[in-house]
Amino acid sequence: MALSIGVTSAEFQNLNPLKLEPYIRAHEIREKRRLEEINFEGWIAGVYITYALGCAFSQNSQYPERPFDLFEESLSPEERSRQEAAVFAAYADEFNRRFKKEEK
Repeated sequence: MALSIGVTSAEFQNLNPLKLEPYIRAHEIREKRRLEEINFEGWIAGVYITYALGCAFSQNSQYPERPFDLFEESLSPEERSRQEAAVFAAYADEFNRRFKKEEK
């Protein structure tokens, strides 16, 4: 187990269970961060897929011309508002398409 969390065999020989605790905690933090990154990547992929579906099923939707700026501090309020409106429009178009399909 010590090898799986990044402790070398030389370090392991000099450690007792109490001194091993920071290594275990660091491994847990790295794993949590990795899983959060995977979760975010899945979420952002879903946003882009929503845009793609909106474009495929509605003439009123447009796919983003460039990737989203992930660091919103650099966006102007107008740009942020425009992006939020575009995301909402894509969701609304998909919702309306499904609603019309259920009415039939």
